[in-house]
Amino acid sequence: RERLTDTVPDRGRTDPGLDRVEGDTDLLRSLAGLPARQRAVLVLRYYEGLGDRQIAECLNVTEGTVRSQASRGLDRLREELLALGERAQAPADLVGLVEVRHTRRRKRMLATVSAAIVLVLGLAWLVLTGNDPTAPPTPATTPSPTRTVKVAPSGSPVSLPTNHITVPGDVGQALPATSVWPEAISKFPTHAPDGAEFQLAGVLDAKHLLLGYLPAFERVTRLYAFDTKARATTLLADLTGPADVAEYFPQDFTVSDDAVYWWAQGRLTDGTILEMIWTLPRSGGPPRLLAAQEQLGIVGLYATADHVYWDTYRLGIFRVAVRDGSAVESLAGFEGLTVMSWPWAATAPVVNFDVVARSPVTELRNVLTGQRVVVAASDLGPIDCTATLCSGATQIAGGPAVVVQHLDGSERTEVLPLESGSVLGGRFLGGHGRTAGSSQPDYLIDSTTGKIAIVGSAYTFQFSPQMTYLSWPDPADSALMVVLDLGAIK
Repeated sequence: RERLTDTVPDRGRTDPGLDRVEGDTDLLRSLAGLPARQRAVLVLRYYEGLGDRQIAECLNVTEGTVRSQASRGLDRLREELLALGERAQAPADLVGLVEVRHTRRRKRMLATVSAAIVLVLGLAWLVLTGNDPTAPPTPATTPSPTRTVKVAPSGSPVSLPTNHITVPGDVGQALPATSVWPEAISKFPTHAPDGAEFQLAGVLDAKHLLLGYLPAFERVTRLYAFDTKARATTLLADLTGPADVAEYFPQDFTVSDDAVYWWAQGRLTDGTILEMIWTLPRSGGPPRLLAAQEQLGIVGLYATADHVYWDTYRLGIFRVAVRDGSAVESLAGFEGLTVMSWPWAATAPVVNFDVVARSPVTELRNVLTGQRVVVAASDLGPIDCTATLCSGATQIAGGPAVVVQHLDGSERTEVLPLESGSVLGGRFLGGHGRTAGSSQPDYLIDSTTGKIAIVGSAYTFQFSPQMTYLSWPDPADSALMVVLDLGAIK
């Protein structure tokens, strides 16, 4: 199980391939470069944990083919990693490296690691959709030029609210969110009439949801607007991607006042992996490419009236103009920072295979204005901070608890029996329950009113400050998903 700590302990491992954080990135890139069938076999076997017979049925091949493809894939991965300077000595080391994926809980992964794994799974399953990445036409999609810009300090600093924290010390017998906040609840069908999966991509307005259409595992090929009152869908766009880009994989949709944005990953014929920023009007229409860059590892996408911003894992924060989508701009002074809660950024965590290590957050920096806000020293070690609240985990006499407090350390409240949690939207506290029985629900607490609600079963969510809505299966109807719009809670 992953742990949060302010130092990386000596794990005493003997597998050389697990020694460095960079090895994880190299592994993902090498996996993405394998032939489609080898990639699918390795991901299904070592991440999904399927047996050879199950994999053979999934891919419609013989068990012998599964074993041979796995052997060839491991050999090729070893060669790739050795060429990159890895010190793996035998295929067994490589198996251990891949099997790390299977041993961690997907719902508790840091968002950056989760996104990387989902990407690999999506690439693997593209072989089942008939999207052959071989021999596309000569590439026409090229990386956008990049320049560095400074964020001008704001003449009038943003005034940060310091509302009184109203959070009970024990979540007790919480009610379902559908009963606590009915005004913010809507529902959508889990599947389209043709059997393809629907996935929530965003909230358009009080009556309409943005749904992704997934005919294959984790691959969105269309966007629909879903009218929650009329129970009807309207096609907004087909997401086929450029003709010269193979393995086009859209993700991380963001809704602004007048447009929808997302980023997608794809591969050119020379093997270059691109990350592309796209947009379309909220009313629908052809998608428009704003920018493309070689793979940096996008974490999240954030939109304003003039620019689209994205942060990366320890490589800084970037933006592109919405109107012309010309040059990509790198924000000077934000190297090594990632967005904690838009528009505030802080030091990015260090991700290792068994440990997520983060230096204590001591300062928040406003991406739009450059304003800096000091965070009081904390005894909690790693903490998550928004512009109003910080949260972290601790141990008290009653067991594990989540702590919530203001940036200056005031109004500290310990919440039982939550074992981990995060501030959402600067107002809510989302946490994973720890109870004596088999039920370990996920909770959402409104820090301004003290209201508590159950929003899912154990680890339905990887709570993060960027969340603006939550979605989980309807316990009363397996054909529906429940949506809680945090912005609509009164």
